[in-house]
Amino acid sequence: MTIPPGGFQPLSLPSLRAPTPPAPPAAPTAPGSGTQGSQGVAAGGFGGALNSALDALNSSQVQADQAAQTLAGGNGDIAGAMIATEKASLQMQFAFAIRNKAISAYQQIMAMQV
Repeated sequence: MTIPPGGFQPLSLPSLRAPTPPAPPAAPTAPGSGTQGSQGVAAGGFGGALNSALDALNSSQVQADQAAQTLAGGNGDIAGAMIATEKASLQMQFAFAIRNKAISAYQQIMAMQV
């Protein structure tokens, strides 16, 4: 095996999720002004992160399905289909792990005596 001129190029893998822009800083509120409770959850809070993660999971599943169908039709490349399938599989395993941790945390909270 020979090393190509210029050495090896670093391996660049695509990100598993789309980058999200940073949330703007919240405006300070005066104590007792009553605006804190009416603001609710910030748009970039936990719910937004969960929705974007589920959207990314769904899109990777759709891409893997399309790549497999294209490959089954005789077109496309096997490497791209395998990468899309493995990416979708890893994201699904990660989602299951997060779900299991959340269920475990909920069960621990429910088992606490008040």
